[in-house]
Amino acid sequence: MAIVNPKHLLDQAERLLRPSGQGTKAIIRQADRRRAISSAYYAVFHFTLAAVADQFVGKSERNNNRYTLAYRSIDHSKLECLCKVASREKIDSKSKYAEFFPDGAFEQSVREFASLLIELKEKRNAADYDPSHWVSVQDARNAIKSASSAIENFERAPSVQKMIFLTLLVFPPR
Repeated sequence: MAIVNPKHLLDQAERLLRPSGQGTKAIIRQADRRRAISSAYYAVFHFTLAAVADQFVGKSERNNNRYTLAYRSIDHSKLECLCKVASREKIDSKSKYAEFFPDGAFEQSVREFASLLIELKEKRNAADYDPSHWVSVQDARNAIKSASSAIENFERAPSVQKMIFLTLLVFPPR
């Protein structure tokens, strides 16, 4: 399986923000700014899908149909739902997630990952679906930085925290 490389999506987003045209006519089109935000979000989304499949099937099994099954098992709303809970500094003790959260909440890097993912999803939804939404070049650049930061935050999180997050994503409590 040739998985989508998150770095390539971030590179694509950067390329979309290069002006087209010559001299004073060089511009960065609104469509390119919007696609840059979308690519930034999808970099984090596909990073997360690969993390799930790597955790539960294994990196060495990337050509296996079980890997594809695990990779495709996560949808946007499922991820957003967990991120809304995971981004909190303290989990409500009555939450269905409470007993699974380490020390009542995730540590800072996982919370930051979750917050950035939620923010990026909102920006992507506006960029992709709101015809009246105007995107500045700086908005798009900020989204790319946020996506890079989200990935870095998750990568530096303690292994047990990542495992708990991914487990709750695949096996949410009822």
